[in-house]
Amino acid sequence: MLPEGPQLHALAAKLALALARTVVANSLLHLYASCGLPDAALTPAHTVVANSLLHLYASCSLPDAVLVLFRRIPTKSVVSWKTAVDALAGNSDHLNTFDLFREMQRGTSLAPDAYIVESVIGACAGAGALSLGVYAHALLLRQLGGHDDVSRDGLINNSLLDLYGKCGAVELARKVFDQMPKRDITSWNMAILTLANHGCVRESLELFDWMTWVENVVPNAITFVAVLSACNHGKMVEEGRRYFEMMVSECKIRPRIKHYGCMVDILARAGFIKEALDVVSGELPARCHHLEEPTRCMLQAECWVRA
Repeated sequence: MLPEGPQLHALAAKLALALARTVVANSLLHLYASCGLPDAALTPAHTVVANSLLHLYASCSLPDAVLVLFRRIPTKSVVSWKTAVDALAGNSDHLNTFDLFREMQRGTSLAPDAYIVESVIGACAGAGALSLGVYAHALLLRQLGGHDDVSRDGLINNSLLDLYGKCGAVELARKVFDQMPKRDITSWNMAILTLANHGCVRESLELFDWMTWVENVVPNAITFVAVLSACNHGKMVEEGRRYFEMMVSECKIRPRIKHYGCMVDILARAGFIKEALDVVSGELPARCHHLEEPTRCMLQAECWVRA
């Protein structure tokens, strides 16, 4: 690096330009990064630059680097905490996500915003940490529940659905779903699959029917994986056939491996081994030309195991 670089940095710091002018701060960041010295930009006056570095490392899926840089920021803003928590949660580093969240609450006067809490809820879903997830949900309601933009935020509500669904808290998941002012297809899919996976088969299919016939929401391929899973759990052969046909004929959705896997399991469990084998050897290869031989053999083996 040319010696003029650090000299200009020193001059900017002396004139307080790096702190007052974001453009100057980002130019310094670019200078050091281009020279392979990103850490050199982290000086006490450069919280803005530090946050930019945090975002850079987060976008590159480098949670360890995020944590190291975060520890070196002398004056952390809410943006600093948000970027660090989101980076750790997004890379499935659940324990460090939880530790950082607790540290923010206990060691600072800053209050976590809705999107920090959303990242924590996502980490709780990934780790199966129901109690901490319930606490985060309560914190969201207590501190931010009065804000319409939070209560109406689909991503936050979907994160709660994901949390309660993965942790088997069906009643809590249904409560969140019922109270959502606006639901997207992801919300419906999560609710249907949660009910199906935890034994509420009839409720799952009733929710699908309500979605399509009353709310006029168009199902997608993931929706039918959830519906066929419900039929599988409930050993509902005729319903499974009907929904599969609806997917292909009415919704014009091309079946995928998961759809065929559900149908094979539904048929084989009910003793329709020949029909299940016909699906594997006939219809499935005709529709899924890319199907690998090990996958086909696995489905055939499942038929014989069920027999």
